[in-house]
Amino acid sequence: MKKLIIIRHSKSDWNHNTSDQLRPISQRGIKDAKIMSNVLNKLELQLDHIFISIAKRTIETANIFFDISNTHIPYSYEEKIYDFSGYNVLDFIKKIDDKINSTVLFTHNNSCNFLVTHFYNQSIHVPTSSILVFDFNVNLWKDIKEANSFRYYFPKDYR
Repeated sequence: MKKLIIIRHSKSDWNHNTSDQLRPISQRGIKDAKIMSNVLNKLELQLDHIFISIAKRTIETANIFFDISNTHIPYSYEEKIYDFSGYNVLDFIKKIDDKINSTVLFTHNNSCNFLVTHFYNQSIHVPTSSILVFDFNVNLWKDIKEANSFRYYFPKDYR
């Protein structure tokens, strides 16, 4: 069984004149990340590894989750999941080390929406700071196709 948790970065702060990759999160993004960190903690998921897009806003979002959860799960920054179509993220997921059974990816809007459609054949808009949880009844990441179950948690439901 493989468990994939996707977290969309928190709301960006567009008041900074900077490149997309260097854009930070906003004050609302910080508040929502704190709220959703507590939601993730209550899910009591056993996580093996965390993968984080190289964008500043995903790193800042992940750091808030780390601070609040106070866990010491191995993590890495991954350029391939700084992706706005979803295809690179999908390819990345299918190549995750099979020793990892449960993982989190901090990523971006379009890849989140793409993965929901791809894995669960549902079209939803995934708001910033949202948590998506997919379960797959397979032993190898390369074999994931349709999720056996899908749950989502949106910040507006917890504010």
